[in-house]
Amino acid sequence: MVGWRVPRGGLPLLGLWLGQTGLPDPPRLALLLAIGLVPLALRRTSRWGSLAALLLAVLAGSLTTPRAPRLLPAGDDVRVAGPVTRWEARGDSVLLTLAAVSMGETTLHPPVTIRSAGPGSWGTVPPARVVALRGRWRPDRGPTNPGQAPGSGGGFLRAADPPRAAPGTPPLLPRLRRAVTERLHTRLDPTIAALAEGMLLGRSRALDPGDREAFRRTGTLHLLAVSGLHVGLAALLAATLCAGADLRVRWGAAALAAIAFAVLSGGAPSAVRAAGLAGLLALARLTGRPAPLPGLLLPLLAGILAVDPAAGDRLGLRLSFLAVGGILFALDVTRLRGRARVLTPLVVSLGAQGGTVALQVSTFGTLAPLALLPNLLLVPLAAVFLPAVLLALLADPGGAVTAWLWTGAEGAGHLLLATVRHAAGHGPFLEHVGQPPAATLLLAPLAFAVWFGLPEAIRSTRRARRLGLVIAALVAAAPLAPWPPPRGPWVAFLDVGQGDASVIRLSDGAVWLVDVGDDRRGDAGLRVVRPFLRAMRVRRVDG
Repeated sequence: MVGWRVPRGGLPLLGLWLGQTGLPDPPRLALLLAIGLVPLALRRTSRWGSLAALLLAVLAGSLTTPRAPRLLPAGDDVRVAGPVTRWEARGDSVLLTLAAVSMGETTLHPPVTIRSAGPGSWGTVPPARVVALRGRWRPDRGPTNPGQAPGSGGGFLRAADPPRAAPGTPPLLPRLRRAVTERLHTRLDPTIAALAEGMLLGRSRALDPGDREAFRRTGTLHLLAVSGLHVGLAALLAATLCAGADLRVRWGAAALAAIAFAVLSGGAPSAVRAAGLAGLLALARLTGRPAPLPGLLLPLLAGILAVDPAAGDRLGLRLSFLAVGGILFALDVTRLRGRARVLTPLVVSLGAQGGTVALQVSTFGTLAPLALLPNLLLVPLAAVFLPAVLLALLADPGGAVTAWLWTGAEGAGHLLLATVRHAAGHGPFLEHVGQPPAATLLLAPLAFAVWFGLPEAIRSTRRARRLGLVIAALVAAAPLAPWPPPRGPWVAFLDVGQGDASVIRLSDGAVWLVDVGDDRRGDAGLRVVRPFLRAMRVRRVDG
């Protein structure tokens, strides 16, 4: 009887994921277990070895889940410091978010998300992007309603003074990011410069809110923010520039370019994943060892968790790994040959969307069902725009070639924005999608692990590949199924900050909503009531 084999990372990766998301919160000292699974992932074992690897990885994932840091109680003169993760100017006010690494004399590990606000006179984000704030501190009290997101475990700081550069800020990277920003706005149209800021530096909110909404409605928001695609383009550009050199030199240049791009962009989870994958691939090529991509994901995930145990809770990291898993699954199931390889971009887009659809629907409640078409149009434009901007930044600022590059980059940027605006006005976009059962989030990683756990002799057969396509379609469709709400009658009372909101489901299935609070602490309808209705899979309110 043919048994499952460790897919060079498939089952251990699933185990780490399960442990990170669903088990208790013990100390993280057993991270060595996750790293110790690397030898298991790099050689074939029996199905019993696969099961043991899966169980060990679940334990390792649970042991690497970080404890929440201790925060100070509410106070009127509290000091916090950390890098700015969001700086949004809104007319006469500024909203900002810090990944706080210190509070008073306490070091916060992992960092805690702290929100703040101030007058418009604060201007733009400080060049250092690592700031200190002082003011009135109020910690979040956590979720009080079913369906409400757990939040960051942080709170709100009403700042008494403008933010100032935190002491000991490393000067090189902030200065480099500032120089890149100034150069972009000097040589490009302001709208295109903002687009380049998002794709190079991770400042997606520099773009006009209407354009950001267009990217969201077309399912192409990943093009605006730094993602694995951007890191891959930087690596490909470096390898192309070294086309006449030895193969090892080209691999080394690609890996260094990927790592440098991830650092410059601010260390977005998807960029770190892509840069780490490029580095591991280059190392495997330089040492002459086999480097199957599913197997490289395990040591990469273990390394990311070793550096930042809180990364497993970040949406960006989960989306990134699920997208890569979907792409590898789709390519392995289809196995395009000859002229059929022209369909590779289509298969890649479908795989990425299918791998992440459950998490997207569960988190945002929205879906662009035809996102495949805008992606097929916009990804090639991004593949022209971003390398042109990078080449122009690296070239001599006074040369004629540089001017030509800036002109070409600006033209590609305008075409990209015009295309996404047109697509946003004509493509379907589903909102208020009911939240699927939590079990649907496990279907995609489970399907990847089972598929890559099969021996190559079975995966290569036409029957198995057809079955794989059917399973992939079912996994992608499961989150969109019309899951019924819990049977009634029932009544729920929601904490909306000022009084209660009441949701009443009658025995005939009708749903009535009474009061949704006010907007003194943010829109309670969007913040509290809608998440509850989605969690209860209520798609319509009758009165």
